[in-house]
Parts: sequence; structure tokens; C-alpha cells
Amino acid sequence: MKIFLNTIKELTSSTKLLLILYTLIAIKINFIDFSLTPDEIKFLAWAKSIQWFQTPSPEDFGQLYWLFLKTISTIVPSFLYAEVAKIIFAGLLYLGLFSCVYYADTSKLKLYCIALALTSPLFYWSGKMIGPEVLSISIVFFGLALHSVNKNKLSFLVIGLAVGAKLTVLPVLIYILINKLFDHFKIRDLFIYGLLFCLGFLIANPTDNVSLITRLIETRGDASQSLLYSFKWVLSVINFRPEHKMTWDLIPHNSFQDLTFFWFTFVLILFGALLTNKKLFLSYIVFLIFHLIWVIKGNSGAGFPWYWMSLVPVSLHVFSNLNLGLSIFNNRYFSKINLGIIIILCSFIQSSSVIVAQIHQKQYQKQNIVDFGEDYMCFLKNYKLDDLKVMKRVGFEEESRFQLPMYEYVMEPTGDKWKNILNEDFYLLISSRFFYGDTFSQNILKNRNKLLGRCGDILIFRIYSE
Repeated sequence: MKIFLNTIKELTSSTKLLLILYTLIAIKINFIDFSLTPDEIKFLAWAKSIQWFQTPSPEDFGQLYWLFLKTISTIVPSFLYAEVAKIIFAGLLYLGLFSCVYYADTSKLKLYCIALALTSPLFYWSGKMIGPEVLSISIVFFGLALHSVNKNKLSFLVIGLAVGAKLTVLPVLIYILINKLFDHFKIRDLFIYGLLFCLGFLIANPTDNVSLITRLIETRGDASQSLLYSFKWVLSVINFRPEHKMTWDLIPHNSFQDLTFFWFTFVLILFGALLTNKKLFLSYIVFLIFHLIWVIKGNSGAGFPWYWMSLVPVSLHVFSNLNLGLSIFNNRYFSKINLGIIIILCSFIQSSSVIVAQIHQKQYQKQNIVDFGEDYMCFLKNYKLDDLKVMKRVGFEEESRFQLPMYEYVMEPTGDKWKNILNEDFYLLISSRFFYGDTFSQNILKNRNKLLGRCGDILIFRIYSE
């Protein structure tokens, strides 16, 4: 605690102001606009119902994640379970952000690191905050902070915990290993680091480590598939956002840039490392290449944006150890425009639209839930003309906090269409937000279903049986 308080005292007023502003935004996103995604609802329900040390671990997530959630469900009253879980996970990500100040030596560099971090959409995520990715990536932030202050043994143990919680962060181990190889070290030290990493992994998975170790070395898809996905990945970088895509639960799904940084930011950091720290440049570029191979080969494709989260803490660590005061323009009018400012400004300009969209989506979802009662009464008064069942897709938790509405209204995707497997007609009340961008919901328009009208934000469809 003393170290923490001393660190706060060392921060400049500008850094403190940035942290205060982000605190207000985080409160707005996670608490004032409290709402859950389907995965959050599902994970909360599973954690409450599964056994302690469940084997095999659901969804190939580390046991640490499920134990963490189950502990919350046991300690906290049921009516506060979801809210408290959200507060804890959002708090972990916030602490991960704060730990960036340990990556840099000077107050000015700490300011630069926090400023660049806050240009990443990761810290404004509207997706599954109560998920293993947030737990894992928060631990990665802590591990790199320990690595920065030369607590090497502890950092490898912590990174082992992070990988044990979610396997997608394994490339971070490669990054810190290469960093250590450039230092003066003994083979015995490297052996100890490896043992500590394995110990952290085993602590995160005390009774289900064999299946996860198997998953670590497992690959999916053949070489031709991997090459195809690599080509698509390159295209997504060159031609960023040719169309706005979302997952079925309205989480951005364009490319890795939705939750990390824009590709040009990585190029600028690489350029800065090449100019000022060639050893760091080598560590970083090997990490980036390994991360690309790890995600594409290990997940049968480029994967979801959250598979790439570990790019953020490692990029911030590299950025904090560059000569950010390097002058870019040899001109007295722009003498204060240095490498650090250029990278931060470019990242902010490129990522701001994603950040705004995510904040808007969360606010939109919360407002749908608040207004649903009034909109539903409008439906009953003006559109419910017969005794058909009514299915809803509005805010995910208005029916039951632990029921996944996608299963409730029994429509299944078949190719590029939806199939009604209820075998009878029904009304579908669906928020207009599900027609934002390219989502599965839009496919109901390709069938002979009829749009009856609108009540507030709710679109009312009659879905016909086959």
C-alpha cells in the first residue's frame, strides 16, 4: 500500500486528471449503464451451478476464472451477484491500466503511457467484461509491471497465472523471455523462470491442467486454411473497416484493432524501437509474429477481437521504454512534438470512432431495458391481435438474469438465413439496435416474416413457421 501511495504522489497532475476522467467514463459504462451481454449471463449462471474445481473446465477457460466467479456467487447475495461481479472485473481492468505507470521510469513517461493506453478501445469495451479475457489480461498487466521493476521470478509466476486463466495470452511469455535473454542471466535462472511459469499455470488449474496443456499444443485446421486466414488478416489491416461488422450480441467484430490499437500505432512503436532500442525492437517484433501465428493456427482463423488483447499491455510496455522525447520535426515551431506525442495523437485519431461506438452501444442497451415496459404496453395495445407467443430480444436480461434469450425465441441460423424451429407463428419483439451494422438479426428480413410496426425502440415482427 505504501508503494502504491508513493507512486500516486509521483504522478503529474496531468496523469491524475487523465485517470480521473477515465474513472468517470468507466463508472458510466459499467455501473450507470449496467447491462449484460449473453456470454456474461451464461458465465454467471454456469459459475453458480458448477462444482468447485469442475473438471473438465467449461469452455476451455482456466479453473481460476470459474473459481473466482463461483467465490463471488457464494459470498454475495444472489440479487447483487451480477452487479458485484461487474464491479470486480471492471476494477481489475482499471488496476491493470494503473499498473502501466510502473512500466516507465519518469513522471513524463508515465503520463505518456497512460495517455496511449486510454486511446485503446480495450478500456471502453462494451462486450463481456465478466469474462476470462479481462481476468487474464489484467493479470498480464500486473506481470509486466513486476517485470519492469525487476521482480523477475514473481513476474513469471504471475504470467503463468494469466496463461492458466486464458491460453490466448501465451505470447506474453515469449516477450519477457526474449527480454531476459538480452540481460545477463544464468541457465539456472532461466530454468527457475520456467518452473515458476509452470507453477503459476498449475495454480490456475489445480485439477484440470492436463486438458489445458493439451489445448496449448493443439492446432486447428490445415496449413492451407492458415495461409488463407493469414491473407484475410493482412487484408483487414490494409483495408480497415470496409464494412461495420458486429457479433450476434453486438460486440464489434471487424479485426484485432477493435480491442487493441490501430495497425499504424504498432508500426510507429516498432519504428521508435528500431531507432532507440534495437533489443526491444527484436523482442517486440518476435512477439507480434508469434502472436499472429498463435491466434491464426491455434484458433482456425483470425479469431475474435478479444483473442488479441495481450497486444495492448506488451505494446504499452515497449512504448514506455522508448526514447519518447526524440524530436520528430527539426523546426523550432514544432520542437515539442516528439515521438511519444506523435504515437499518442495518431492512435487517438484512429481509435476514437471505435471508442465512441462502444460507449454508445452500452448506453443504447441500458436505455432499451429502461424503456421496455412502456414499449411493451404499446405493443399489447396496438399490435397483439391474436394469441400467438411473444418472444423478446431487447436487453438480454429483462426476462431473467440467467437465461439466454437467443435460445428463448428458438430461431437458428441455417446458412445465411434464420429458421423458425418452434413450428408455429410468433411475435418477435426486437430492439432496433440489433440491426446496427451487419448482424445475424438482419437475416430475418430475408424470409417471409412481416414487420408489423414499431413501439419506441422495439420493432415488432410476425415470424412465420416453416
